[in-house]
Amino acid sequence: ALDTEEYILALEKQLKLLEADNARIEPLIREVGEKRQTIHALNEKISDMNEEKAQLEKELWGIEEKHLEKMTAVRGEYEQRLSEQRSAHSEEKAKMTEEFNSQIEGVRNELCQSRSAFAEERETMRKDSAEKQAKCEALSSELRASREESLEIRSRLMALRAQQGLMGEADDFSTKESFDRLEKELGAFIRFYDKQWGKTKKKIRKDLLNLKNLKGQDGEEDPS
Repeated sequence: ALDTEEYILALEKQLKLLEADNARIEPLIREVGEKRQTIHALNEKISDMNEEKAQLEKELWGIEEKHLEKMTAVRGEYEQRLSEQRSAHSEEKAKMTEEFNSQIEGVRNELCQSRSAFAEERETMRKDSAEKQAKCEALSSELRASREESLEIRSRLMALRAQQGLMGEADDFSTKESFDRLEKELGAFIRFYDKQWGKTKKKIRKDLLNLKNLKGQDGEEDPS
């Protein structure tokens, strides 16, 4: 078993490792901030694109109305000419009908392609934004767990140092900043204490139950 000084050294070593981990995670936190800014920018871009979509749809409806008016005018002109020249120009009638239908189909295809391309781009941006948000939340959770563990170890180390009379002038908590840090470490130690006390109570109950079972077995074996 480790004596108190070795245990303190082990805790200090673990604390240094955690501080190194925190130093490694800090750039990730900055990256998280940058990713959040990127996500915010993407959301703004999506909002702008939605506005552009609404404007585009409005323009498309305007184009459709214009094409409808044009088609109506063309159809009226066509039917008038067809009526006047029906007997003499049957081949021309078929050709004009084919060209007219081809133009209408071309306009419809362009409208469908534009709408499909816009929908695909919007869905891609939405998925990208969701993935980045999930990564940000995972990194934030990892940082919180690391900080909580660091506070717990600091509090345990400080308690052992105080118990062994190893506190010195450097352990002065009279300033607001140092006292706030001490309060955080105290909270972490209390949470650690509650967790360990819960485990201890479970073990005591288990030992008492085992002892009770052993006494019951002894009573059954006693012939008197």
